[in-house]
Amino acid sequence: MCYVSRASSITYAPIVQSGHVQRQRVVDRYEDCQFSHNIMYQEFQAGSQTTVRLMIPDMPNASEIGRWLEQIDFNRHYTNFGPLVTELETRIEGRLRAESLELLPGASRVVTASSGTAALELAITARRLRPCAKVALPAFTFPATATAVIRSGAVPVFVDVDPDSWCLTPEIALDVLEYTDVDLVIPVAAFGRPLPAADWDRFAEGTGIPVIMDAASAFGSQVLGRVCVTVFSLHATKAMSSGEGGLVAACSDTFIHETRQLSNFGFSAPRRVGSPGLNGKLSEYHAAVGLAQLERFGEVRERRARVYAHYAERLSQLDGRVALQHTETEFVRSVLPVAVLGMGGAERLEVGLQGEKIETRRWYCPPLNEHRAFLGMQCAGRDGSSDLPVTTSLSEQILGLPFHSFLSEFEIARVCSLVEKHHGSPRAFSMQGGAA
Repeated sequence: MCYVSRASSITYAPIVQSGHVQRQRVVDRYEDCQFSHNIMYQEFQAGSQTTVRLMIPDMPNASEIGRWLEQIDFNRHYTNFGPLVTELETRIEGRLRAESLELLPGASRVVTASSGTAALELAITARRLRPCAKVALPAFTFPATATAVIRSGAVPVFVDVDPDSWCLTPEIALDVLEYTDVDLVIPVAAFGRPLPAADWDRFAEGTGIPVIMDAASAFGSQVLGRVCVTVFSLHATKAMSSGEGGLVAACSDTFIHETRQLSNFGFSAPRRVGSPGLNGKLSEYHAAVGLAQLERFGEVRERRARVYAHYAERLSQLDGRVALQHTETEFVRSVLPVAVLGMGGAERLEVGLQGEKIETRRWYCPPLNEHRAFLGMQCAGRDGSSDLPVTTSLSEQILGLPFHSFLSEFEIARVCSLVEKHHGSPRAFSMQGGAA
């Protein structure tokens, strides 16, 4: 494979040497190379293999951030809703409005936060729920969703997810409401798969129960709802990132104004706190990174799409040994989870790949209801019991494979070949959920 087409534009700097294999960093000013950005990895094999990393953030480099940092120097404004934060919010508002145009009768509004978790906590607090309100959320998700609920003074109620999308759906929430009262529902865009905003709008309007969509890793894919609030993460592992940060988006000026006040300790007037808040503001430095990343987001999105396409082609040849998350439309991915089919398959495959220097991660294993911090909290099954069968099954099956912009076709082929090697015979497995 040819990675670089203009030799005069390249400089090389060795960054890793392991055994007989050396991996070099290729810095290229042009954009005509496969998987190209400013930094590319060129590999050549001469014996044993180097480690294949699970995740490598695809972030702007110093020169791309530089002009924004110069503005900070000029403005001498470093935090407290500075001009760069304002510009980032304005640009993101425009993008979200364009993506959600068919759903939204009016303009969307955005407020940034210091992290995705802080953004979710602020959004829950701004809902003004009663003390110890019950909040339904999937047990199959990252712990930050539950901790944000608890820190907001509410109580999590763990519910199940759909076996194909791996997300909490309005249908599941309606089944739970037959047996359990809740004050708020937080569906999660599992692994970046976008939630059906129109369906959740109808749920909120039909039941009177507010909905906050936790779309932490779904920026660029998740459209906004008319009445639902949406929260995004800008963590370094996400395709759209400010290094660390978060967003709250809604079609309500009043709600966004309230959330902004809460992010600034709750100040509603000079020297006056209207409601207890927190210091959840995004700094100008993080906004500088976010603005630089927003300008290159299309490139990042395309690189990740190419990596996924190579994976999907290879994994489809494994005779139903693994299943990809089902989706009707493609979306921007930050990670690549697969359901390893067969009893104990994920654990065996994790150990086998570890021995081959392939990094993996057991996403959402154990599920939230089995974490010590959340033991004893209510689990509400669709049938009125406390059983969450899909969550239990997925937590035993899901394994995250290496996924980032800098993976080469050679590395992807190597990973998939080793998945086949360490996952045994396909005869006991069947494909479920399909792959988009």
